[in-house]
Amino acid sequence: MRTSGLQTSVIISLLIAIAISVNATPLHPQRLNPKGESMRLQSTANGTEEVVYRLSPSNDVVMNLAGTTPIRDWKMSAHGLTGSAKMVTSDNNLLEIQSLTFSLPVYNLRGEERGMDNDCYAALKANRYREIVFVLISASVAQQGQHAYVIAARGTLTVAGVTQFVTLKMHSRVAENGSIIFTGMENVRMSDYNVERPSVFFGVIRAGDEMTLSYNLIFTK
Repeated sequence: MRTSGLQTSVIISLLIAIAISVNATPLHPQRLNPKGESMRLQSTANGTEEVVYRLSPSNDVVMNLAGTTPIRDWKMSAHGLTGSAKMVTSDNNLLEIQSLTFSLPVYNLRGEERGMDNDCYAALKANRYREIVFVLISASVAQQGQHAYVIAARGTLTVAGVTQFVTLKMHSRVAENGSIIFTGMENVRMSDYNVERPSVFFGVIRAGDEMTLSYNLIFTK
């Protein structure tokens, strides 16, 4: 059967329309951070967004290590953490955490006594393993109020070159500016990471095996 000229024109027009629709640029705009990286990965029809966040350089971002000795407690704090996360949000509500990681430079830790700082760096093998790193595997998000959540973040924690599976229990809230804040506190045993307990008074008094890791993390778009 022969195709008439009119039918041929109709078929060609349909093929052109299909080709244009397939190769069209997506309608969802992308926002770029100062490094030129895409921040908004996807904006869906129901208003949810997959967004890449970066850990804020603010001094409000802090991680603490604390423990005990037979004579008194000790505490060290660090700023200058780095990290990123990919999260799904909708109207300033946190729906899902798809990825999250943060790193603490060991030499950023500071305590009340310089001598114990040096002992801590040696115990954490800071000359070889310069960072304490958490990498998320999976997370559950449970709402606990308006823009407030309880997070169970299962992942790996690497300290002094040793990696262990941990579950961080975090409290989270979404701020008005869209940043997402995580706070939490976990007990960590030095022996689980083959860390020699820091000492004072020439090794006569040693810190206890258990220390507390606490943090305040602010992720911004």
